Amino acid sequence: MYSEKIRKIFLEKNIEEGDLIKVNNLEGILMPSTEFNDPNVIVLKLKNGYNIGIEFKDSTKIELIEKRKKKEIKEERESVIIKNEELPLISILGAGGTI
Repeated sequence: MYSEKIRKIFLEKNIEEGDLIKVNNLEGILMPSTEFNDPNVIVLKLKNGYNIGIEFKDSTKIELIEKRKKKEIKEERESVIIKNEELPLISILGAGGTI
C-alpha cells in the first residue's frame, strides 16, 4: 500500500493503478504496491516489461500521461472441445516470467 502522501497526490491527479504515468523522467504503468513494498516507493512497469521502484521524495514529479483503457466484458461462449481418438494425447505446459 502506498503512503498517505503518495495516495493524496494520485487522488489529486486522478491517477489509478494501471494508468500510464511519468515519475521524474521515467514512464511506465503504475503497479499496485503490496504489503511487502516500501510505502514510499512507486512501482512502475516499464515498456520493456521490467518493474522498477522509484523512491518518493518531496521533489518527485508525478504526471498522468494516459488513463488505463477499460476492457469490455464479453459474453462467455460455450467452449467446444473436439477430440480425435486416433491422435495421441498431448499436454502443454506454459511458464512465464523472468528466470
